[in-house]
Amino acid sequence: VETIDVTSLNEVSVTDLLFFDYSYNRLAIGKDSVLPELSSFLSVTEESKTTVEWFQELKNNWKMTIDGSDYLFVDSDEASDNQTLNTNTSTYIYISTNAEYTPDSSSGLPAPRTDVTFTYLGSRSSYTINPSSDLAEQTEYYVQIDSTAFDDSSSN
Repeated sequence: VETIDVTSLNEVSVTDLLFFDYSYNRLAIGKDSVLPELSSFLSVTEESKTTVEWFQELKNNWKMTIDGSDYLFVDSDEASDNQTLNTNTSTYIYISTNAEYTPDSSSGLPAPRTDVTFTYLGSRSSYTINPSSDLAEQTEYYVQIDSTAFDDSSSN
């Protein structure tokens, strides 16, 4: 019997995420360090969205976890130029967070890199479950889903 944590199916791990921390809770996230994993999760190509559309995707559908702390992507009065900064020629996605994240930047360049988990908060109509081992031929298998595994729009 194999137990699979359904909530982990909404998570994308990114190792060595390249980012810069700015004032008023704004991060510049390196597109090359995050888009391969996010686009794979969404089953789209990196080029299928403009930088502004990736900014909107992060802001509307994802949260970021660093060292156990969760950060939502938000609109911020102080960072109202986030949308303007996200040009297609930029190598970064500029986005604001709900709480200040200040890495140790005293070392200067290179920019801080850290392991991050992105959790998809949007709704999904399907999940793909990949067993950890091959299934035997001519064997019946069943999927048992706990009643608490999924919530409806009213959190039931």
